[in-house]
Amino acid sequence: MRHIATLAFFAFLASAGCGETEPTCVPTCEGRVCGDDGCGGSCGECAEGQGCVLGVCVPGSACDDGVRNGAESDVDCGGGCARCADGKACVAPGDCASGVCEGQLCVPAVACDNRRKDGTETDVDCGGDCPACAAGKACVAPGDCASGACEGLVCAPAASCDNGLKDGTETDVDCGGGCAPCAEGKACINPGDCASGACEGLVCVPAVSCDNGVKDGTETDVDCGGGCAPCAEGKACINPGDCASGACEGLVCVPAVSCDNGVKDGTETDVDCGGGCAPCAEGKACINPGDCASGACEGLVCVPAVGCDNEVKDGRETDVDCGGGCPACEVGKGCGADADCASQYCASGTCATNSCDDEVLNGGEAGVDCGGPCPERCPEGTTCSQGDDCASGICLGGTCSAPRAESQLSSGNDAVSSYLMDAAESEWNLFHGDHVPLGRHFDPNHVSYHTALRFTGVQVPAGATITSAKLSLHPNNAVDSSHRLWINLYAERVANSAPFDPTNYETNRPDQRVKTAAFIDHWLVRCNASCTELTEYDCPQRKLDCWDPTVEFTVPKDLRTLVQEVVDQPGWAAGNAMTIFLINSATDQDGPNYLDHRTIVGYDPALGAQFSPRLVIDYELE
Repeated sequence: MRHIATLAFFAFLASAGCGETEPTCVPTCEGRVCGDDGCGGSCGECAEGQGCVLGVCVPGSACDDGVRNGAESDVDCGGGCARCADGKACVAPGDCASGVCEGQLCVPAVACDNRRKDGTETDVDCGGDCPACAAGKACVAPGDCASGACEGLVCAPAASCDNGLKDGTETDVDCGGGCAPCAEGKACINPGDCASGACEGLVCVPAVSCDNGVKDGTETDVDCGGGCAPCAEGKACINPGDCASGACEGLVCVPAVSCDNGVKDGTETDVDCGGGCAPCAEGKACINPGDCASGACEGLVCVPAVGCDNEVKDGRETDVDCGGGCPACEVGKGCGADADCASQYCASGTCATNSCDDEVLNGGEAGVDCGGPCPERCPEGTTCSQGDDCASGICLGGTCSAPRAESQLSSGNDAVSSYLMDAAESEWNLFHGDHVPLGRHFDPNHVSYHTALRFTGVQVPAGATITSAKLSLHPNNAVDSSHRLWINLYAERVANSAPFDPTNYETNRPDQRVKTAAFIDHWLVRCNASCTELTEYDCPQRKLDCWDPTVEFTVPKDLRTLVQEVVDQPGWAAGNAMTIFLINSATDQDGPNYLDHRTIVGYDPALGAQFSPRLVIDYELE
């Protein structure tokens, strides 16, 4: 029994050494030579062929003889046999299939209806993994409570946003948290707790104003910085963006960096060089290779450029005389990036043969197994760095795109309108230059305008299939933007459109030229800025039809059939000229709403070329 006394002694020491905290379990082996010590330990082991029954070693037993014997806690279960079912006798939790032994009987595992606080429950049969507790019951987290409110480890009633109390998640009485935002002066935690959207020092304050003569909100100085306008020099700042000069040093806005003031300032790494200034000479301070004219920065000092033929691995080389800033390395040489390798493929620090069929983006490929060093070009929608990566040959904004040709008017003689002044005398007049009209002339006869826009250098190859053709233009003014138009659109049916002569009123006018058989019939332009989706057909377009002189307007019609007819003409070649006609189709019978016109910019050098009409054509090649 000596080992029993030793265990009891250590149990006493453990109890005495815990200060005021009582142990949760004290092992005891008094009167026992084997079996569980009550705390998951053992009071001793029995000899081979024996079992432990109630702390006494007895001859071994069979687990299927229908008799409780050996170390079994009940008939053929517990002890060294299979665990016992609920209701069977037990000595320790390990004797029970449920893992719970209470009063020497196996009982069910934790249940949410056993009228005991057990398991993860925070109160009797509730909380934790059981149903949420009612108000007044113990809790640990809001999820333990049916009200969703756990305050001081007790479930509180559900918050009400109109009970005159600060409860639930409210930050002040009946506001904040899950309730309506609080007024100024009320308590808050986050900006969303405040109607003003501004919470400072846990109190709702007025919304930030950039002209109230007070430093508030995110401002870094009075009415500037943060979300307000940048600050002048000498004002407080945190980031360069807080300063009009773009330079913030020592939390104060300073003058913009100068690369020739004889002072090391701003992002310079040495006096007037490095950083955002010109690269530094050898011997000057640096941080990155780009700070040095030699392209070599070692030990924070610009050094001579690395020799790529000295049979030594030095500088930024990834292997002897290759990689880094030297010629690309062959397969098997060291590398740090794909660009270090002639194969354009650096695998685990070694140049490897690029595989263009491994279904992995590697080796300088623009897309998976396409572009870059691979023979296969990438399809539309794939990332790219140059046109050669793409099957279309077009890389726009880093994405392979369909072939596209774009042309913009570059001469006032390419924007011309002809109209009949006197029907009896067949006298025609012309408008051309910085603006041209669309629709009907303002004289009593309301004759039609035949407006032509001639685009030169249209880079669509012969044999191309046109997939889209869009015409965009800028209104000339806002005065006539409410007038309604009814326009037919054609192209000139020739392989190469000849220039117009605005001084010749007799021949070669827009109304005299041959039109394509394909045309856009009755394009209606009708402004209605106040329309709604429910009350008017095509409302978004009607709002766009209220032309804004500052915004480019794209005709909501696809001209691809017109353009296709021109490209199909014998003699068409990339770089030829193409003319688009906009001709009034309204008559007096269409009513007074269609008796007027609008004007568009032709070619106006004062506005800039970007305001001239623009034709964008997408196409495919076989």
